[in-house]
Amino acid sequence: MSKQRKIVASTYLYDPLDRLAASNSIQRFYNDTRIATEIEGERKSRFFETDSHPLALQQHGSLPGTTLLATDQQTSVLNGVSPEGALHAQAYSPFGHHPIGTSLNGAGFNGERPEPVTGHYLLGQGYRAFNPVLMRFNSPDSWSPFGEGGINAYAYCTGDPVNQVDPSGHYTSALLNFFSRIYIRTVSKFKGSAVKKAKNVTRLSEGIVTFEDTYHKQRRLNFIGHGDNSTQNTRMFFNDHQAIDASSLHTLAVNNGYSMDDYSSLRTIMCFSGNGNANSFAAHLSAEAGRPVKSYIGTVTAVDPDKILPPLKNGQTSKYDTIFSIDKNRGLSKYLPSFLNTEYNPVTYGSKIRNTA
Repeated sequence: MSKQRKIVASTYLYDPLDRLAASNSIQRFYNDTRIATEIEGERKSRFFETDSHPLALQQHGSLPGTTLLATDQQTSVLNGVSPEGALHAQAYSPFGHHPIGTSLNGAGFNGERPEPVTGHYLLGQGYRAFNPVLMRFNSPDSWSPFGEGGINAYAYCTGDPVNQVDPSGHYTSALLNFFSRIYIRTVSKFKGSAVKKAKNVTRLSEGIVTFEDTYHKQRRLNFIGHGDNSTQNTRMFFNDHQAIDASSLHTLAVNNGYSMDDYSSLRTIMCFSGNGNANSFAAHLSAEAGRPVKSYIGTVTAVDPDKILPPLKNGQTSKYDTIFSIDKNRGLSKYLPSFLNTEYNPVTYGSKIRNTA
């Protein structure tokens, strides 16, 4: 019996951060978690994105030029326009399958790059290969069957690729780029409020979430929680049965590794946190942290970033950025009767950064 000859179709190399750095003769370079440049011999490809949303593909070497990319709300690339004006249309099955020969180089389903040889998507910077034909991963999740990986170690998006995404190859999250992002941006335009990026979303306790954003081009730490004004001094609910004062919130944040020196200001997205002037929750927090604190008089309505991310345990920080919005009633909603509108009355305590050491 003759021995069957083994043929190597593809070779994959990984860098010290366990990211796919090269396959066959292709070298890959990353910008954070996204591929920024590929080099294959004389050919160089650069990918332009904003918020993981593909915009253009620029190539040097053979067939040079820039292709503009048209995507849907799911960030899947549906069309490309070459410098000559030629269109390159793409269509996908619910699990992302489409003929390899018709795909644009480096642009595909959910904004991910299909492997040119197999058509598979190497998610999580090459951590696992997703097979859109079999509609599953080729290898098991190291986090399965316990925890966030789920019971089915090979499942992609728990069988729901229309409403879920899995950029890390580990666990699914709500499809923020589709339903949540559309809803938040639509409502925000109606309410006249700006949509901002929220980073390092952390669950401090059962009822308190923090995240970072940029305010006046500087870092700001935000606290989200429900306000309890049943007593003389407003407190923030720590869980369903307990509420804490500003000093305890500051201590909780410090115990979770936060340093107020890392931020130019704070914000409490919490009802009644600005009530009481010098005796308000925000004023006391400003005195504790030595930072200006933006707060709200009366009620405030906002999108909780923790609700549009994978479930977080106490003390856990999300690996993904999300978006955030506060209803300001400055858009079309201002023409509605007052009883249909929400309150928006911001106030800031502490105008200067102080040394609390």
